Amino acid sequence: MKSKSVKPVIGINLDVRDGPPPEASLQTTYLEAVAKSGGIPVLIPPMSEGDLEAIMEMIDGVIFVGGLDYNPCRYNQEKEAETVLINPTRDNFDFAFINKVMTGYEVPVLGICLGMQLLNVHRGGDLVQDIPKTYPESGIKHASPDGWNKGFNEHSVRLVKGSRLYEIYKQEELQISTSHHQAVRNPGEGLKVVSNADDGVIEAIELDGERMVIGVQWHPERGYDLNKPLFDSFVKASANGN
Repeated sequence: MKSKSVKPVIGINLDVRDGPPPEASLQTTYLEAVAKSGGIPVLIPPMSEGDLEAIMEMIDGVIFVGGLDYNPCRYNQEKEAETVLINPTRDNFDFAFINKVMTGYEVPVLGICLGMQLLNVHRGGDLVQDIPKTYPESGIKHASPDGWNKGFNEHSVRLVKGSRLYEIYKQEELQISTSHHQAVRNPGEGLKVVSNADDGVIEAIELDGERMVIGVQWHPERGYDLNKPLFDSFVKASANGN
């Protein structure tokens, strides 16, 4: 049975770092953004399929967060030198989690940075393993060296008119915080591109249909005031069940 709280419960996956001992953690900016928009953030660590099934009965929406890189074997590519693999425990759990969310439940989903890539790979799409190598003429700094400590790079993105994301932000161009070196190459089944950077890099995707399933390549949690409409819309959709 779903939570009877007047606020929607938002499940958020965790990053996993090698030890000893291994550590599962999450930056507080994700939690703060959900709470500010009226949701209850709940941390979801790696767990068994049975335990995940039980937890899903209590969740109204799911956010998949950023991190290092998924194993390219997930999308039928060989690992390139620039790819830095995420902890395998997280890799395995993230795909089990999104499979559960997308095939057994109709809760809204928001994928942020790596979370957007997770959504795309789950739907059968693939990734650009390194933007500088694939877009050598680009002058945009998508990655942010030491960004977590010194602040992310920023650049503008364009939103497609008529998309859910455009209706959320109510503007065609958005200034975003960026920290990634991979991106969506070919969108997965049912996903459509709804934002690009000026160099052509895909910056956001949406799933066709009424259900709110959005992936953004930027970090909205790092600029809550600008991205409040996104979190407000996501929490509202979670409260309404779509």
